[in-house]
Amino acid sequence: MLAEAVPFPRNGGHGSAGADFFSLQFEATPPETRLALAKAVMQLGLWDLPEDVAASTEIALAEACNNIAEHAYAGRDPGPVWLGLLLQSTKIIVTLSDRGWPLSPDLVQAPVTAPDPSALPEGGFGWFLIKSLAQDLRIHRMNGTNHLTFSIPRTKPAS
Repeated sequence: MLAEAVPFPRNGGHGSAGADFFSLQFEATPPETRLALAKAVMQLGLWDLPEDVAASTEIALAEACNNIAEHAYAGRDPGPVWLGLLLQSTKIIVTLSDRGWPLSPDLVQAPVTAPDPSALPEGGFGWFLIKSLAQDLRIHRMNGTNHLTFSIPRTKPAS
């Protein structure tokens, strides 16, 4: 069951001054994942972000959440996923945690190369999209829990 989303107001004592925080917990099932993503996207809309920043955040977040729902708990009952969004002046920090199968650190360390669509099953572009859109991508596991963190810049880098 989807836990109630928790938006913390600006300067609400969570995160750095001038930051907004949003979090929720959901079960790693397709319906719960879709609902959680819809709530997160609504929050992004409340933050009045530039369209490209909101879209990049939504795509990377959706890919990561769908990977958790599809793979983290594969072969066993779905479990909890914790999602957090922290809006800072220069970036949005996304955190996802789950108690599924361990994630490989190789997912982060492998170079960003576009996969060959003809060599992939349905999908297969998830990590490529996440790594193409996100910065500061980190995966670690502690006490049986996977933690994925990445950020999306609020402005485009200078060319």
